[in-house]
Amino acid sequence: MENWLPVVGYEGVYEISDRGRFKRIKYGRGVVAVNKPRLGTLTADGYRHTVLSRLNKKKSILIHRIVLAAFVGPCPDGKETNHKDGVKDNNWLGNLEYMTPKENTRHAIDVLGIKIGSGSYCGEQHPYTRLTNQQVLDIRAKYAAGGVTLARLGKQYGYTEAGIWKIVRRKSWRHI
Repeated sequence: MENWLPVVGYEGVYEISDRGRFKRIKYGRGVVAVNKPRLGTLTADGYRHTVLSRLNKKKSILIHRIVLAAFVGPCPDGKETNHKDGVKDNNWLGNLEYMTPKENTRHAIDVLGIKIGSGSYCGEQHPYTRLTNQQVLDIRAKYAAGGVTLARLGKQYGYTEAGIWKIVRRKSWRHI
């Protein structure tokens, strides 16, 4: 059975379940549906979030934080939320806990087998990269040869001018 509690700070407007679903329970301006359970949308880094609104003020909030705040209590100082199974969008209450950042990192290494700081997420291995190692080397070579601007390189490779600047100055992609 799914248990529902009020979302802390939004009592009487939203409820959150122990399964990581939320619903609006009060009509308001622009509200089309109430009592419709939702999961939220995925952020770029894989967490589920939603935008809660009350009195014309909107706030983006991560679902796992709402679940723990409602069912366990507010996050203690110096702690953060951990997903026990490592699945960022598994927001069931039994999968969530508060722990220090150091404990969270230790959990990722010992329990989940994630390699942190080993370079395993550098360059082409990073899940959000848009460039290859060869493209980075080409960008540096073209810039060093002269006659091409950061803006032109950015357009050519679909990257921002600031991102290209970091590449040629070795502020990013330092491993190659």
